[in-house]
Amino acid sequence: MDDATIRTLVAVAFTAQVSSSKQALRALADGCGLVVQVQTMVDDSGNPAGFDASGWTCTWLIQSNPALGGQRPVAYLATRDGRDRIANLLAMAQSGAYG
Repeated sequence: MDDATIRTLVAVAFTAQVSSSKQALRALADGCGLVVQVQTMVDDSGNPAGFDASGWTCTWLIQSNPALGGQRPVAYLATRDGRDRIANLLAMAQSGAYG
């Protein structure tokens, strides 16, 4: 997924239109590889039965996150550095290094 598409999806994710916002979040989470990362984390942890990686990731992206100074992770997806930061934050959570 190219940067322009990602920036557009981030903008849509912040809109008040719930249905388009949810679609944008799912496209972002999938296109940035976050759903695969989360599913792999859950698989590696040993209990993936019934887990909805896409739904969980979308919810996590729009929640305030203390490790980001209270900002929502979705706000970081518009840039490559931001996407890397979010992927690293998820990896840190899996390893227990989350702060």
